[in-house]
Amino acid sequence: MAEPISVAIPFAPKVNLIDLPDKFLGQLFKCWKGLLTVILDELDRKYNIEEQGLEKYSISKFMRYQIVEDRFVAEQTHEIINIEHTLADAEMKLPEKFLVMSIVDKFSKS
Repeated sequence: MAEPISVAIPFAPKVNLIDLPDKFLGQLFKCWKGLLTVILDELDRKYNIEEQGLEKYSISKFMRYQIVEDRFVAEQTHEIINIEHTLADAEMKLPEKFLVMSIVDKFSKS
């Protein structure tokens, strides 16, 4: 669930929405620019943290994945390849040799 962003603004003029485009041209430009910078920095911090959490989750999911005997091997291999594609989309490309050896190692020892 998204958290609300709270920003303390030292000077926030009351503006009629119809006059809003004119307010970007005059003396209030610095106020609007500062407000926009604060909001963009907060959004960048929030979504960058979420992206890092997704990367950690994907790595953890890949490392903990175990192939079991009561399901089809092709289906499970497809699942682990999808996890690898999620990592590649996050610019964490695994070397092919490491990927193959990891998949082979995930088979049960029997």
